[in-house]
Amino acid sequence: MNIYWCRIYDDDCGLFIVAKSAGAAKALFAGIVGEDFTDIRCAIRRKNVDEKNEGEIDLGDRRLKKYNLYYCDDDGNEIQ
Repeated sequence: MNIYWCRIYDDDCGLFIVAKSAGAAKALFAGIVGEDFTDIRCAIRRKNVDEKNEGEIDLGDRRLKKYNLYYCDDDGNEIQ
């Protein structure tokens, strides 16, 4: 599994998604946010992570700290 940063093409906000491929990450994100698959962009952030299930990594998730990932608030401050 890999961890991807997914977002809508004209937006800076997004979610970390655990998935087997970029296409799978885009499909999961599209379903979560209700956007078309073609409007989603994603970039790999961590390769070959030890995760068994695909899905989003939300605020408060233990995996943020485990993989040294973080979200930012509107002021650019890190939040986990």
